[in-house]
Amino acid sequence: MVAEIQNNNNTMENTIINNDQISPETRAMLKILQQYVPFLFILLTKTFYDHKTGILMFIVLLITFMNANNSLKREIAKQNNRSRWLLLLVLCYVIACIVFVAYTLELYTLVPYAQPLTIWDLLCYVIVMDFFLKLITIVCKVLLTCLPVRLLAFQNRGKYYLLMEAMSQLYRCIAPIQPWLYYLFETYQGPEKIVGILFSLTYTFSKGNDLLPRLKLFRTAIWKLFKNVNLGMLPSKEQVIASGSICAICHEKYTTPVKLHCKHIFCEVCILTWLDRERSCPLCRASITDDPIYRDGHTTHFIQLY
Repeated sequence: MVAEIQNNNNTMENTIINNDQISPETRAMLKILQQYVPFLFILLTKTFYDHKTGILMFIVLLITFMNANNSLKREIAKQNNRSRWLLLLVLCYVIACIVFVAYTLELYTLVPYAQPLTIWDLLCYVIVMDFFLKLITIVCKVLLTCLPVRLLAFQNRGKYYLLMEAMSQLYRCIAPIQPWLYYLFETYQGPEKIVGILFSLTYTFSKGNDLLPRLKLFRTAIWKLFKNVNLGMLPSKEQVIASGSICAICHEKYTTPVKLHCKHIFCEVCILTWLDRERSCPLCRASITDDPIYRDGHTTHFIQLY
């Protein structure tokens, strides 16, 4: 009990010392900030209330995109065990989300740019259209995933997913250029038009730095689409028997075995599918290919604002 009282006294003494160390100017500043807290809270609440529809639609788009993206990635990894019914469900609710948001926000009224947009209308339009393009990308990937194996083998699908993602990112990077240039250029009239021209030129130069990586990714995707992947060589019967005749990935007997540069043997289909998600050997982790990003079918979460 005595120790507890002493601890309380020490705490009070430390608080008094800390208060004494605060300068009068700092105390005055903190007091002023406390007076502005209710005003800032009211202003923030009013902003959320005035834009409640746009914020709600953003949440709907974000949840739909993340759910569809994760579901598609899981089904792609299942290969032959993928559920076409689940993929059809993903397809339906993605399309329903696009129609619902477009109708709710009346986006068709913004397309002709009949009058200059406010910055909030512009950001809303750009963000929603970016989500639309990402959801359309997911729809295309769902259709590709539903294709039968006889039309497109599993081991060849990774490069098509990469190409779709590269095309999507390139188009999403180009799509905001027109509304942003319209906003920057048409905001000023008369002698101030030169200000709009300067802003437009600055935006154009800045956009070039953002566009260049997308062009490189698209070029890489095209190059990989027509490139024949050489993972290794055909193993001899003795090598197959020595390895146990069982693939370490599918745990079944080899079908079209291939020996990697690290001397490990796998089914060709299994190892190609594995390398769509990883870049190294499943057993020894030796590097086999370059970065397999986007070959697993996922779509980037990045939001293109400008």
